[in-house]
Amino acid sequence: YISQHPNVKKKLFEEIKTVFKDDLTRPITLEDLNKLKYCEAVIKEAARIRPTFSMVSRLTNQPDEIAGYKWPSDSLFIMFVRGINNNPIYWKDPDQFIPERFYESQENQHKLAFSMFGGGVRICPGRNLAMIQMKLFLALLYRKVDVELVDMKAPLKLKTSAFTVCENLDIKIIHKQLLS
Repeated sequence: YISQHPNVKKKLFEEIKTVFKDDLTRPITLEDLNKLKYCEAVIKEAARIRPTFSMVSRLTNQPDEIAGYKWPSDSLFIMFVRGINNNPIYWKDPDQFIPERFYESQENQHKLAFSMFGGGVRICPGRNLAMIQMKLFLALLYRKVDVELVDMKAPLKLKTSAFTVCENLDIKIIHKQLLS
């Protein structure tokens, strides 16, 4: 998504340059990563549009009443995460890649409309580490190189089953020193 949206890439580059200046070699600290707010918004927006897991299931361990319906023990519930994350009831222009949704005020965001790491008692215990790793990857990558799609007009070939993967992604990598 970053390479498909030059305005997003520009903002991401500016944030990385602000945090790291022109020093391409100094180690990245947790303090640096905590400053990458727009980078985190880009990650969340990509996960909102195309979640890694398209569905999450839960099994009841006792009878329960939900939404006025009685459910016996061992009822299986499957939540279509991608459907919730892209529902126009919760998101304005849900098919558009707009990282600012997560960068600016989130007052109007329904608390259950986005579940990158699940929620409740079963929320991913590694969510903070995962976010650190994703921000670290983007910072290390875009601090030194630019990544462009070979053909900006070619549709992404996404395959979704249990996971979402992109097949046959043709990119070019340009070292930042060559851009100067």
